[in-house]
Amino acid sequence: MAESQHPDREVFSYTESQAEEIVASFAQSAGFLRVPVSSQLQRKLEGLNRRAIDLELHAETLAEYFMNKRIPRGMRISLRPTLFAGNDEFRLRFAQILNKCSYDIMTLTVGFIAKELKIVHTETQKVSDQLATGFSAQEFNDMKEQIQIKLDKYKQENEKQKRQKFDRDTTDYERGRVYQWNRIDGNGRGTARSLSVPRNMERSIHREETQDKTSGSSRPFLDVQGDAEVAGNMGAIQKRILPPRNKQGRRGNK
Repeated sequence: MAESQHPDREVFSYTESQAEEIVASFAQSAGFLRVPVSSQLQRKLEGLNRRAIDLELHAETLAEYFMNKRIPRGMRISLRPTLFAGNDEFRLRFAQILNKCSYDIMTLTVGFIAKELKIVHTETQKVSDQLATGFSAQEFNDMKEQIQIKLDKYKQENEKQKRQKFDRDTTDYERGRVYQWNRIDGNGRGTARSLSVPRNMERSIHREETQDKTSGSSRPFLDVQGDAEVAGNMGAIQKRILPPRNKQGRRGNK
């Protein structure tokens, strides 16, 4: 058969038997890639427990928001009025309808978390039983203690994050800026101005929240600051925000 003038256009392939023969000498040498079953089960047990912590904290947090008639930023509806945006009654009804939608979504989420937790707990017990058969009682208890130490730290970190967000959202309600299109001015009146919160104010609020966090184990992770403390924080924040420039004064100095 004549040699092809265009070998780059030809095709080549191995038969199944050729491929098996080539890789056979190395096929049994990759034991280091196989994780022991016990290690796999330990990781799975830890993962399931982390999943349960996430679900429980999320449900507890949403329940606390719901009971306090507040909505976390991440679950506030982003729609805003276009017609009648300057009408106070229309804006009030619009916000109330958005609130109802968010509350229903929060309730739906908590309900499904309850169902998911049952599945997670069942699977956790199954994996735990499998692990117990491969260890002595002492080894099994030691392993559970090591996992629990990791889980406790994981839960504390999650609680801290949720505390910060809860305090941040509480500040939104204190300042009347739940919906940016329906902000409350300094005299307690609603305003239809579509303005975002100034960046320097957001940074100041974030710094104040971070400084005021306490980590006592006896304090529920969603405790809200007292009214006096909140008022003091607001005053400190406002002092750090520069007053608006006096345009009229500038023109007079020219």
